[in-house]
Amino acid sequence: MTIALNTLTQRLSYIVGENMAHQLKNDGLELDAETVALAVSDVMAGNPSRLTDAEKRSTVEQVQKESQEKQMAAQAEQSAKNKLKARLIWLKTLKKTALSLQIAACNINH
Repeated sequence: MTIALNTLTQRLSYIVGENMAHQLKNDGLELDAETVALAVSDVMAGNPSRLTDAEKRSTVEQVQKESQEKQMAAQAEQSAKNKLKARLIWLKTLKKTALSLQIAACNINH
């Protein structure tokens, strides 16, 4: 679909849509552009919502729950990585200490 951006209203409309899309994309929301356009068209035309308040609330709650689960999984993964790094540092330190003790023991025996 090609829409001319010749009038002030068309250019402003495009800018508003572009800004809205950038914000939504930055928020990391997975959205269907055609459905977003449908909602905008419905509101601008004065049409009633195609979803009930209960459907809206349920949908938002589900998205929030999934987002929290993803966030918790990412935090758990990062925690596991941090623990692994700490263990590796500990093992390297232990190895250096053991080597130092072996050298010291050799020096005592000679």
